[in-house]
Amino acid sequence: MAEKIDPKVLKNAFILIVGAMAVVFDTTIVSVALHTLAIRMHTSVSTIQWVTTGYLLALGIAVPLCTWAQRRFGGKRLWMFGLGVFLVGSIGSSLAWDVGSLITWRVAQGAGGGIMMPLLMTLIMQAAGGKALGRTTTIVAMPALLGPVLGPVIGGAIIAHLDWRYMFWVNVPFCVVGLILASRYLPDDTPDPATPKPRLDIPGLLLIAPGIAA
Repeated sequence: MAEKIDPKVLKNAFILIVGAMAVVFDTTIVSVALHTLAIRMHTSVSTIQWVTTGYLLALGIAVPLCTWAQRRFGGKRLWMFGLGVFLVGSIGSSLAWDVGSLITWRVAQGAGGGIMMPLLMTLIMQAAGGKALGRTTTIVAMPALLGPVLGPVIGGAIIAHLDWRYMFWVNVPFCVVGLILASRYLPDDTPDPATPKPRLDIPGLLLIAPGIAA
């Protein structure tokens, strides 16, 4: 008989997935619009590709910080911080005035997304407490499956019928609702101030960042 998933785990998973959908959709929505962005920004396709490349590089560099930051600040606070950064990056991208500002705001988005995606899995698995891991993993994988399917469709529809800036406004409702739900319903796991603070491996971080970029 299959082990049932605790309703509390399902509630936490739903709250986290709402916010994570913004990251998953954003990654695939923008990929179908690079040629249009190059035309609207009056730049080359090779330059506009940094809208995607900068996002992915920032995402990859932020991922190694996640474990340290969770132990230092707590999962709930870190999740809300990452989601808030992604929200600000989304609004900034929608208001970009040239290709340089768009790339900069996309880097901010990538930093927020790089914090959120590994934390999504960690928080749900911690809530599950080692029970029904197979079924719980299926829930976590759902956003990753929906993104490649629905993202290009949504992006194509926006490019065909609306202004390109709406590609980034799509993220805003997910971010706002995700922040509200997380602040109200995610359990507070702020570390005890009396416990030793984890050390950040600064030399390792300085080495891995250019390694990822290379």
